[in-house]
Amino acid sequence: MRDWAWLKGVAITLLAFFLLLALFLYGFMVISEQSASEQTSALREAVMRGVLTCYAIEGRYPANTAYLKAHYGLTYDEKRFLVTIDAFAENQLPDISILVEGEA
Repeated sequence: MRDWAWLKGVAITLLAFFLLLALFLYGFMVISEQSASEQTSALREAVMRGVLTCYAIEGRYPANTAYLKAHYGLTYDEKRFLVTIDAFAENQLPDISILVEGEA
């Protein structure tokens, strides 16, 4: 009888521990996803700011991200983000695409 009570106590303790661990991991994943979304938004704003600054100073939009990096100090994690600028003409706002590694 005493062994049964001890096993029941251990089982309840382990169940509570794993439940708390699962809740912690879920919260961590939610915060991580929000952080990634905010990083993508911040990068999009930085690229747009660089593109518009280039146009304001030079009278033309940049042809690619390499130009923004070299002349306007754009920096980002190239292993995580793929930023493309599709410039149709020097006087038209280019299409800006930001892809995140691992997202479909």
